[in-house]
Amino acid sequence: MTGQPIVVWASGHTPGDTDDNRLHCLWDHSTESTLRLSLLAYVERHGERLRDRYVRWVEDLAGTTCLDSSLVDQLMLDNGLSYWWMTRVAERSPWRSEAVATVLRLMALEEVLQERSPPTVSLIGADETLTRAIKGLCSEVGIHLEEGHTPKVSQQGQQKPARWYRHVGQTILHLGRYVWEHWTFRRLAKPSWNCEDHSAFFCSYFLNLDQDAGEIGRFRSGYWGAVPEILDEAERGHNWVHLYAGARSRPDTNQSIDLLQRFNDEPSRSDIHTFIEAYLSIGLLARVLWGWFRLLLMSTRVDTFQNHESSHGDSSWLRPVLADDFYVSLRGPDALWNLLMIEYFDRILAEMPTQETGYYLCENIAWERALVHAWRRHGHGRLVGVAHATIRFWDLRYQQDWRVWERRLEWGAPEPDHLAVNGPMAFQSLRGDEAPSGFLLHCEAVRYERLVHRPDLGRSQPTDRCRLLVFCEWSSVGTSFVLSLLASALAEVDRPIDVAVKPHPGHMPGDAELAAVGGRLVDGQVEDLLADCDLVLVCNATSAALDVHIFGWPMVVSLSPSQLNLNDLRDDSDVAFVSTSEELASFLSLEHPPPSPRLARKYFDLDPELTAWRRILTQPDD
Repeated sequence: MTGQPIVVWASGHTPGDTDDNRLHCLWDHSTESTLRLSLLAYVERHGERLRDRYVRWVEDLAGTTCLDSSLVDQLMLDNGLSYWWMTRVAERSPWRSEAVATVLRLMALEEVLQERSPPTVSLIGADETLTRAIKGLCSEVGIHLEEGHTPKVSQQGQQKPARWYRHVGQTILHLGRYVWEHWTFRRLAKPSWNCEDHSAFFCSYFLNLDQDAGEIGRFRSGYWGAVPEILDEAERGHNWVHLYAGARSRPDTNQSIDLLQRFNDEPSRSDIHTFIEAYLSIGLLARVLWGWFRLLLMSTRVDTFQNHESSHGDSSWLRPVLADDFYVSLRGPDALWNLLMIEYFDRILAEMPTQETGYYLCENIAWERALVHAWRRHGHGRLVGVAHATIRFWDLRYQQDWRVWERRLEWGAPEPDHLAVNGPMAFQSLRGDEAPSGFLLHCEAVRYERLVHRPDLGRSQPTDRCRLLVFCEWSSVGTSFVLSLLASALAEVDRPIDVAVKPHPGHMPGDAELAAVGGRLVDGQVEDLLADCDLVLVCNATSAALDVHIFGWPMVVSLSPSQLNLNDLRDDSDVAFVSTSEELASFLSLEHPPPSPRLARKYFDLDPELTAWRRILTQPDD
């Protein structure tokens, strides 16, 4: 028995009045009704099942046979590392890849088609890639696709050269800019590494630094808290390799070099520091360029993979959606950065004395794969990845199908020996009870140690105007959405509202956006800013939401109609999400209770003695 016809409105297109008895599937989140179904809302309702399916699908993709070998083998480099593990596809980041949300929507659409069995599917507003994927889906489930509603963007054969030359040009320009900006790191002296039997290795971003400690030659980072002090107390040498990561909040190049030299010159410390960029050389660049040329040749195999007809039921119709991620990974600036990391870590860990243990900030991104592979290749000891922040529901970088963990290792996946997690929130997000025995280690959330002795924040004297504090995110799209939403909501609210905007370090809102809400820029720690506000509005993807929630301030989270819910508090029933100006205006118009702090230990391990960290650092065999 067949159901009602279905219309898929892609790429933000929305129907008018829907009284034609067809089911209208909307690409972006929207108000649903009997004849309207939001695919993104469907994804959120069935999040656990679709998340697990996505992770498993990518895992299976790695072993897919094409041209008589698996994709993992086809992308094997000379050093024994499969470049597959460094692609955006394998990374599965919803922040760096639009394909993640697209594939999830398509998986949702597949379930809708299987459940409702429509006689026809019409497609409106889709580009060529999406059309190809949905055509393949309809063919797989045996439903006729009416293509007359789908405009042709361009011919596939015309797109490939443009994509090829665009990526090559971008990569060459990126390389030139990278060398220009980082060549000065070569003035750093070659480090005299700690080489005692129990020395420890650390790899970290050169961000989130305690400037006061730096002035007296002591290294302290918000990422690691008192970890260096624990090693000093144990008289255990520690070697640090820093990545000069891109962010507005970092010191500039010369300041960073001077600061690092002060760390190394402090006689009372047992730590040695260098930048990974200090190993930049003409020879290293030559190897990177040669590796990039080989990746260009390898990328032709991806074309074969995209067009390869696989067995029925393996969702091969989803593959076209991954094309851009593959091309960026194999041809574009991503490829350059990844090859640089491979060469850097190979050289550093080849010359470094054997390290008993190693620790690195773990987000399961490409440079970490290069580190883990080089660590294994050069015979160092135990390696611990440290999940230093929160782990969100849709952060698929961390999500694993533990059932295929052993298969990943057989395929050469560069994995640490352990992953340190900072509390019950992270453990539950990872489904830690299903993980291999001993893989997960519990440690204190040193990045959130300020919550151990959380101050009792009191609001400053209320005024006759409501004071709204807005926390933006690193994404320009998310920031623009929240400020646009607020501008529309303010026009619907009768009470006077003063707006303060806290920008993310990675993105500054435009003057026009600030003017539209009458906002002023503010800066400082979350707890300092809260005292001078009554209500808080936060972007979807900012971690500030959790801080505000723990301090107990009245808060609402903006959720763009085109985004997955990437907030830490996605599953918290106490948190309100708004997607329309009407919903936000309603929140702003209400009288809210005074702040009511929440128990931080619900989310993090916060032992001020750092007992777990001391055990991990000083008893490495446990």
